[in-house]
Amino acid sequence: MPGHTRLYRRGAVYYHRAAVPQDIAATYGKREETFSLKTRDYSEALRRVKLEAVRVDRLFDEHRLKLARERDEKLQELTPEQIATIKAFYLHHLLGEDEEVRIDGFEELEVHEGRSVLVSPQQFDPRQTFEEYEMLVEDMDEITRFNMARGKSDPFYRSEAEEVLSWEGIDLRLDP
Repeated sequence: MPGHTRLYRRGAVYYHRAAVPQDIAATYGKREETFSLKTRDYSEALRRVKLEAVRVDRLFDEHRLKLARERDEKLQELTPEQIATIKAFYLHHLLGEDEEVRIDGFEELEVHEGRSVLVSPQQFDPRQTFEEYEMLVEDMDEITRFNMARGKSDPFYRSEAEEVLSWEGIDLRLDP
């Protein structure tokens, strides 16, 4: 059965042991992350060390991010975990915005003698119809696809991305 580079045994008990990467060794506070896996069974230790290796690597990544924020450096790349977190935050935000639009409601149209007429015209609070809202979304999608196909960035989406990266819980600075 193949082993794991971070799996060590002291006596009968298995341990996780990982050297702190050189790029953060001076600021991390320890030279290695070593702790008991609390098992004497090799196959269980192998399963646990894999899980703990991922957790410890995340600790190293979090320390790197903390150092980058302290130095006010911009990140060159986002990790898959950061991207997943940002996506979840942004989806939550978009669903909230969509809910607000739907709560405010849409104007209703009826067709009379070949013309569309508002069912209940609003004098002080004009709202768009659902069809107008749908056309707006389709137009934005078409413009986005056009720009993406040509490698162009849209100022709206650039500012949206910068705003999302500054939200509490994300708070990242990304190099353009």
